[in-house]
Amino acid sequence: GRLEHLGRADLLLTISESSRQEALGHLTHLGVTAPRCVNVSTAADAHFVPVQLPPQQTQALRDRLGLQRPFVMYTGGIDVRKNIEGLVRAFAALDATVRDAHQLAIVCSVQPDSRAALLALAAQHGLQPGQVVLTGFVPEDDLVALYSLCKGFVFPSLHEGFGLPALEAMACGAAVIASGSSSVPEVVGRADALFDETSDDAIRTAMQRLLTDDAWRAELQQHGLQQAQRFSWDATAQRALSAFEAFYAGRTAA
Repeated sequence: GRLEHLGRADLLLTISESSRQEALGHLTHLGVTAPRCVNVSTAADAHFVPVQLPPQQTQALRDRLGLQRPFVMYTGGIDVRKNIEGLVRAFAALDATVRDAHQLAIVCSVQPDSRAALLALAAQHGLQPGQVVLTGFVPEDDLVALYSLCKGFVFPSLHEGFGLPALEAMACGAAVIASGSSSVPEVVGRADALFDETSDDAIRTAMQRLLTDDAWRAELQQHGLQQAQRFSWDATAQRALSAFEAFYAGRTAA
């Protein structure tokens, strides 16, 4: 029913080229042609910028969330598609000296059953209490601060329509590594920052480099700030308006 509803639309706007290609693949049999499906992209809000909190405020945030060591961060959903289990397993598989010097912060709302399952998975793979931190929901100001504070941001999702958290993290100056599937490569814009999200070892290898290769991490930080500038709400609005005008012109001519 949902596909039929989409097929009746005069114009479809998508948030990535990957989503556009998926829509065309599903809807071609309903008569949806390429000109009726337009990628307008999306953007991070303007408050996602690098911030530097005063030392006391930084320590208060760390104390409140239990982040006492350098940390690698994930935020987003907690459903199976997000591959949090693979991230936990990959973190557990890091070289012991690297793993024990860092924490993995999973920053999102977590229901009690999901929390228990993830902590049990961490323990099963040899991680000690406190090595994986499930912060629960955090307000937006804390999220911006955490993006700015983290040693790196890892986004192992199996599928994304866009992958907004990766863009937010880059806009805040974080070094981002991410899955190489669906729309995420469009967001990240750098091949050596991508990994095979279906392979725990590939995630582990990329995370190991992220946490130990200072020069590469600095490159990723600089790249992310520049890449984030390629996405803006003004550009998205202009693409949408152009799509409306092109559709109207074609309809009028017909």
